[in-house]
Amino acid sequence: MARHIVRNHPISAIVAVLLFSFGASAQAEIYKWVDEHGEVHFSDTRQHKDAKVIKVQPNVSDAQKRDAEQVGQRYQRIYEQYKVEEAARVAHEKERAAQKAKLDNYCAELRKDINQIDQGYAFARIKDDGTPEYVSDEEIAQRRSKLQALYQEKCAP
Repeated sequence: MARHIVRNHPISAIVAVLLFSFGASAQAEIYKWVDEHGEVHFSDTRQHKDAKVIKVQPNVSDAQKRDAEQVGQRYQRIYEQYKVEEAARVAHEKERAAQKAKLDNYCAELRKDINQIDQGYAFARIKDDGTPEYVSDEEIAQRRSKLQALYQEKCAP
């Protein structure tokens, strides 16, 4: 359960480490005053002009301190693992985005080539001697069929 919380909220790991590491030394101010009827009052805020701050020492055993430190270390390890997993996830997302961009470019080129064929242009190859050799209608149809099959295989939703 703790791993799930840390994965979704990495700040909670830091907070937990701080709470467990420094909780024993943290002290809140407690105010004490006696009212006009002689009753003693305590509060965590100054509510009376004569209120005095009193010191309250936490009663934390060495075993509790060790336990808190171990929990803090456990959370630190979980957080470190989270950072590693997050870096891997980000790298994977970047790779997927790069692959998608490459595929999008490829598909755009296929659509462009198919559109050119569909416009009915005459196509020619340049021979080694530099002269054009016109492509037959049958070869153009075969090329279009091949491009259309590639588009269907790679690009169609």
